[in-house]
Amino acid sequence: MGSIERWLDAKRVEGRSERTLTYYRSTAEELALYLGRDPMDATAAEIRSYLAMKGRTCSNVTVNNHRRNLNSYYRFLEDEDEIAKSPMRRIHYVKEERTVKEPFSDEESERIRAACRTPRETAVIAFLASTGCRVGELVGVLRSDTDIKEREALVLGKGGKERVVYFDAACGLALSDYLAGRDDDCPHLFVGRHGRQLTVGGVERMVREVGRRAGVPNVHPHRFRRTVATRAIEHGMPIEQVKELLGHSQVQTTMIYAKVSRESVKAAHRRYLS
Repeated sequence: MGSIERWLDAKRVEGRSERTLTYYRSTAEELALYLGRDPMDATAAEIRSYLAMKGRTCSNVTVNNHRRNLNSYYRFLEDEDEIAKSPMRRIHYVKEERTVKEPFSDEESERIRAACRTPRETAVIAFLASTGCRVGELVGVLRSDTDIKEREALVLGKGGKERVVYFDAACGLALSDYLAGRDDDCPHLFVGRHGRQLTVGGVERMVREVGRRAGVPNVHPHRFRRTVATRAIEHGMPIEQVKELLGHSQVQTTMIYAKVSRESVKAAHRRYLS
């Protein structure tokens, strides 16, 4: 078994999703192809050259993602005593121009809801817009782990961590309507057209189509998550609670997701400092 496979097996045991593992694999195998050999004994200079090559066609964000993946790979090899020292210690992050991506406006959110044509579309959009969960978490929710009366559901987040997400009354009604029309025996809360578990790609395509009908640009599942974070903060939810709501391990990650408007900052200044 090659070093890449051993690393991926270790990450799989740690609970990384198959999507993450695929990204890990593509990064390591691309480096191996660039080097023409197993990357286990690559030097810092060779890896730096590879990342510089990526930087000619990719954004700094993508370059940093590849650097982070490779750092995990070489840290694994170092921990396993397969190499003496990780070459990634000499390779630093590339400076990124970070911009806060826009959440949906209230008008856009209403147009998206109005553009739903089926109970499934209505339920999926409502669940994303109410819970702020990741699309991978949404497709994994089980009916048995969903309590419509209490308006909560158990999801499996990154790293195999479970947490409870909460939804509003409108989402509860949408879920009840959707489930009442189901005649399959699939245990998952959301299913595709053939009664099998809905996939991440299926949700992404559905959401894009609803956004197209609504005339709202750039509609994707993750933007609902960003919108939930922004609205929670603007309505006064403490950042530590928003962090738990979204399943983040660090507050800094939550702040990247949330766009705080000038109006809310002005109102907070008048409330606390004026």
